[in-house]
Amino acid sequence: MSPYSLREYIRYKWQAKSRHGIHSPFVYDFIEHVLLNKELQQQNNSGYISYNAGDAGNFSIKLAGVPEKYMVLIATIIAYYNSPNQSFQEKPEFRFSNAENTGHLSEAQPLSSLHILIVSNIHTSKHTSANWKNIYTDPKVRLSIDLYHIGILFFRNEFKEKQHFTLKY
Repeated sequence: MSPYSLREYIRYKWQAKSRHGIHSPFVYDFIEHVLLNKELQQQNNSGYISYNAGDAGNFSIKLAGVPEKYMVLIATIIAYYNSPNQSFQEKPEFRFSNAENTGHLSEAQPLSSLHILIVSNIHTSKHTSANWKNIYTDPKVRLSIDLYHIGILFFRNEFKEKQHFTLKY
């Protein structure tokens, strides 16, 4: 771990909130049913992310530089938001990006309110941290979640105000 990454990790630990510091019902539900759901995480413990990319078919991927714990979390996020119990009118589409290569949303694939963008390696260097900040401050992003190794972006129009959360994981 570089000195910069260590400093960012200490900052993350200092700022990160648990479910008790969150007043957004959507984010509280995310913490409760995804981050803290060990049963669902055990079901998605393969180390690879399997997802349906629409017309392109089904894929299994492994994100470079992302710890195993976060790979399981990403698989859990996909399973949770694609479950029939969710109240989404349409199932969300997942996209993946790396903060090293993406400095602005315009560099990512076209995104709509149905997309959930997962950005990896968001605090590995000054460059990736700056890219992450550029991405989550984009006006199209309605909700962003920082989990240190990955960032999760939601574009749903139902979110009236732009929100950013740094959560413990």
